[in-house]
Amino acid sequence: MRRRDFVTLLGGTVAAWPLAVQAQKLAQTRRVSVLLGLTENDPLQNARLRAFRLGMRDLEWIEGRNIQIEYLFAGANLALINQQVAELIRSAPDAIVAKSTPVLAALRTATSTTPLDRLDRALHRFSSGSVSELLEGLASSPRRTTLSR
Repeated sequence: MRRRDFVTLLGGTVAAWPLAVQAQKLAQTRRVSVLLGLTENDPLQNARLRAFRLGMRDLEWIEGRNIQIEYLFAGANLALINQQVAELIRSAPDAIVAKSTPVLAALRTATSTTPLDRLDRALHRFSSGSVSELLEGLASSPRRTTLSR
């Protein structure tokens, strides 16, 4: 190999390196869906969601950097809950956080392979300093993990 060819090859590799690093970072972004059986304007619910975001951030899961969190509100409408559960499962999030008995029941019927955690349980773990099973599921190498419920 001539020197000029070698330098050209080396330069191309160095130029492509940042693109490979950026692609790897994008591939590591996880998607969590939060489905709530409450209305979007519920002040207590908004405080819980704020605490959830802060707990995730404290554990270095930062929205827009390595995690994308989608929030869905179904209220107490069972038809809307079932519709949103079906859409959520089709969209294949990496994990699901849920609040309310009807939402949890619909999710447990719809999937047994997507990591699932209750919002209150995740918040309790954040406050006690332990890592949620949800986050362990996100951090594990397989994309899909079954969590104990």
